[in-house]
Amino acid sequence: MQSHLAEYLGRLHPLFVHFPIAFLLGAGLVEIIALLRRKALGGPAASAMLICALVGSLVAVPLGWLNASTSNHPGAEKLVEYHRWAGVATLAITVVALGLMIWLKNSRTRVLATIYLVVLLLAVGAAIITAHWGGEIIYGEGYFSYAGASEEIE
Repeated sequence: MQSHLAEYLGRLHPLFVHFPIAFLLGAGLVEIIALLRRKALGGPAASAMLICALVGSLVAVPLGWLNASTSNHPGAEKLVEYHRWAGVATLAITVVALGLMIWLKNSRTRVLATIYLVVLLLAVGAAIITAHWGGEIIYGEGYFSYAGASEEIE
């Protein structure tokens, strides 16, 4: 019974993982736009998206670990481990980015804003890599390649 529950909950990972990725990418995009427009970082839209990304990640990461421990991916075991730990790293970097954003709201310095933006963009990059590895686990290595790349050009 307990293993069936873990398997069921693990299968919810794909359902829950896409929202935090989208919110994290959105927060990064909003902050880049703010930077280009010479506006203050850490505005309401970026704050809301980063909080939603963190909350969603707190659900998606444990579900991913359950999914990895209750399902088989023959030949992709090493990739599953990379994906698992990259998910944890992305969550940790997101926590740091949110902490820096909160600190930035109380202490508006250029150095702190720069550190916050760099950490946020690291979280975005980590999420992209983690998502790519998740796609390779499900769809196979090279799934994101150009479909015609292996065909000979005439």
